Amino acid sequence: MIGFGLLYFVLSSQGWSILQDDLLRRDSVLDRMAHSIYFSGVTLMTVGYGDITPIGIGRVIALSEALIGYILPAAFFVQFIQGKR
Repeated sequence: MIGFGLLYFVLSSQGWSILQDDLLRRDSVLDRMAHSIYFSGVTLMTVGYGDITPIGIGRVIALSEALIGYILPAAFFVQFIQGKR
């Protein structure tokens, strides 16, 4: 989650449009970092709240992160079950 949040933050700092309304470019550095980690956490752990929308390359990154968020719990569950045998 933190890694993807940093990725969103760094890319937006380099001028890439990641989120709608340029949310990661108009606030202070701390606010932008908080928005990046918040968006990353919501993307990883849920299907999103809808208050922040990725655009451009942000969509691909968010999709990859969401896929990891769906696969990771299943992988832990499979490992847990296989360890019980």
